[in-house]
Amino acid sequence: MAAVLLQVLERTELNKLPKGAQNKLEKFVTELQNANEELRTQHERFKVDSEQQYFDTVKRLAESQEQILSATRDVQTLKEDNRKLNEELSTLKGIEGETPEEKPPQQQTKAKYEIEAEKRELARLLEKKTQEAENLTDWH
Repeated sequence: MAAVLLQVLERTELNKLPKGAQNKLEKFVTELQNANEELRTQHERFKVDSEQQYFDTVKRLAESQEQILSATRDVQTLKEDNRKLNEELSTLKGIEGETPEEKPPQQQTKAKYEIEAEKRELARLLEKKTQEAENLTDWH
């Protein structure tokens, strides 16, 4: 046990101290060494934990970026579908001026309502996907 104190004091200095003082100093130094070792162990655990958290965060970031990219693609597809439907609707509105022999009015009306319904549904879907993309973008 005196070896711990010999790290700090020379043998002659140590021998001059009373045995009770030597024991107290040795106990104190040992406790300090044990506390130091515990702190090193904690530091290593924190280091490993923080590295794991970093890698988990990087993984979640990559996944979120992929979700944003996918949502953006969906929004672009929906915008294109909406544009096409608007063109088709405009074309059908232009057909309304044709004579009944060319296209029966019931078919015109039915097609027009179906396209308008599909347009509204795509508009709702577009709004939803746009909101999702904004939420994903805001999250980062």
